[in-house]
Amino acid sequence: MSRDSILRCFLPLAILPGIATLPAQDESVSRQGDVQPSASVTQIYWARHANAQEMAHVLRHSGPTITSDSALRAVVLSGNPDQVAATLKLLGELDQPVAEPVPTNVVIDLHLVGAYRDEQQSQAMPAHIEGAVDAIQKTFPFVSYRLLEAFTIRTAPGPVALVEGYFGSEKAVRYLFQIGIEGDRLQPDSIRLSHIELRLQVIREGSIEETQISTNLNTREGKTVVVGKAGIRGIADGVFLVLTARLD
Repeated sequence: MSRDSILRCFLPLAILPGIATLPAQDESVSRQGDVQPSASVTQIYWARHANAQEMAHVLRHSGPTITSDSALRAVVLSGNPDQVAATLKLLGELDQPVAEPVPTNVVIDLHLVGAYRDEQQSQAMPAHIEGAVDAIQKTFPFVSYRLLEAFTIRTAPGPVALVEGYFGSEKAVRYLFQIGIEGDRLQPDSIRLSHIELRLQVIREGSIEETQISTNLNTREGKTVVVGKAGIRGIADGVFLVLTARLD
């Protein structure tokens, strides 16, 4: 066999390893070296209960880019689809209804309104009891009304609350008021007031004249109620006890 024939037989064998490895090496370089843009998604989470800005702050290091708009209650996520999906799940776990605090106290605003059969110096009533005074005017034949005293009691179910004092400058007129709250759990639509008692004492020349209002009632939060009427000779033709209860 001639030298040229031998070279023609072995030349393909010498070149084959290079043909087999170079494409593989090039393919590897292509996979590792080429910068391919990664997939990115944007999702909006609409908060139903929690504050959008607070949730965004808590999850700011979760992976995707997070922005929020508290006014729209929106949390905007941008980034890797898997990270966005995981963060959406976390948002759902955070966005839960906030339990309302259970009220344990009752705040009672009390007004003692003096009623007169003749014209007295006019006096504007507090806005929230104007409706109650209007109802009194439609039922009783009084001409004028004046606020004698106003005070607030904060109490809770259990012991009876007591407050006492005098009508402004009328040191001869003393009031004693007590009230109790019933029930283990306070409900806005049914506040049970018991032991409601208002005693009015007029001190004259060493003697004491006393009158009182005593009752129980159910009311609802924010409703202004005319509890009852008593009379004080020489001070007013009638004294009405008006109260408004609210939970706290």
